[in-house]
Amino acid sequence: MPAIKESGVDAEPAPRSKLGRTTHRRQTGGHPLPTTSIPHRYMVFTGGGRIIRLTNPAPNEAAVSTAGHQDSRFRPTLCGRPVATLLIVFVLVMAACSGTRGEPQPAETPLDTGTTNAPVPSQPTTTSTNPPRGPTGEISMTVDGLERVFTVVRPDTAGPDAPVVVLLHGGTRDMRSVLEKEGTADWVALSEEEGFILVAPNGVNPDTGDATGDRQHWNDLRSPYRIGDSDVDDVTFINRVVDWVIQNHGADASRVFVTGLSNGGMMTQRLLIESPETFAAGASFIANLPDRDDLVRPDSPIPLLLASATDDPLVPWDGGNVARRNRGTVASVADTRAWWIETNRAVPDKSGIVELANTNRRDGCRLTVQGFDAGPGGARMLIMTMEGGGHSMPSTSYTRVTEALIEPIVGPVCRDADGATIAWDFFMSVTG
Repeated sequence: MPAIKESGVDAEPAPRSKLGRTTHRRQTGGHPLPTTSIPHRYMVFTGGGRIIRLTNPAPNEAAVSTAGHQDSRFRPTLCGRPVATLLIVFVLVMAACSGTRGEPQPAETPLDTGTTNAPVPSQPTTTSTNPPRGPTGEISMTVDGLERVFTVVRPDTAGPDAPVVVLLHGGTRDMRSVLEKEGTADWVALSEEEGFILVAPNGVNPDTGDATGDRQHWNDLRSPYRIGDSDVDDVTFINRVVDWVIQNHGADASRVFVTGLSNGGMMTQRLLIESPETFAAGASFIANLPDRDDLVRPDSPIPLLLASATDDPLVPWDGGNVARRNRGTVASVADTRAWWIETNRAVPDKSGIVELANTNRRDGCRLTVQGFDAGPGGARMLIMTMEGGGHSMPSTSYTRVTEALIEPIVGPVCRDADGATIAWDFFMSVTG
């Protein structure tokens, strides 16, 4: 496989950094924030210990009373049986009885979920039962002879020179589900609240080559893996999507951001490596760099938020095979962070590791953040750790039913804060 190269750069590549293996050691320190004086809130810190936002999510029942649970994960029961077990059995029985979808595919569907584990339709969806708010449109363009599609959500609150957020779905998902499902759908409400244009491109199905369907992937360069070893040019496609939005919506070219989770988070990192001139910052959730020797550093540093979960069963903290099977290999979280910190010439800020408020004591997860200032000629970073969290987007929007259904597959869900809000606050803090 050829090295990752920056678009339009002919100079000698920057020195390569081989990603070695390290053993995960959890951070146990930190500076707890005063949760008693600010109920149901969490704080986000950036460089120099500066508070950039206080967000007030809707109160939840777990934050109201934790007596008797001692911060353990709540396990509801019915007739002596765990509700999670009963729900899973019920879903499996209903699926078997329906006879309309064939055999379930647990190996693929849950890989990159930040959402519910609902069955994914086998055919492209042209309408939505829960469409995003605000004017939307599904646009197609041809890239390298392949018809590619993307969705644009422009809320009424987006004025002239509005910022743009490019939201990349996870593997086996698509541009429609990423706007509708719990966790990633937080971006839709946030776009209306903050007045930015939200863009969701569609990946390609590696088995069929279909670029308009709903079991899609991004070419994130994992190898050996069929999508990472393909010649699908997702980098050019997404850059052309950004150009289209700027030209047709008058968006602010200096405030274009990219984010994604899992396969979408890995693609986010590839875009920042190959096209740092396109984006003002990025946020990558539950995603590591590919484990390969030919990673070439971007021509310029780029602000980046990296969010990882210690108990992720699909993208392993210590690196290795994705989803416990042959879906390519990734570097460890520690090596991914070290590679980007070195690339961005970032230095830890004086706030150290900060624990966000534990607004949901029963989820078994704690969120910590560590800010990094830009060194000379560098860029700022924010490192977020989901202590005890699994393969999902942190969000306060998950219901107990969702948690019960997806936890056996993706691990614990973090409900202390909204990852989308933290990412947006980081974007705004680095662009002013």
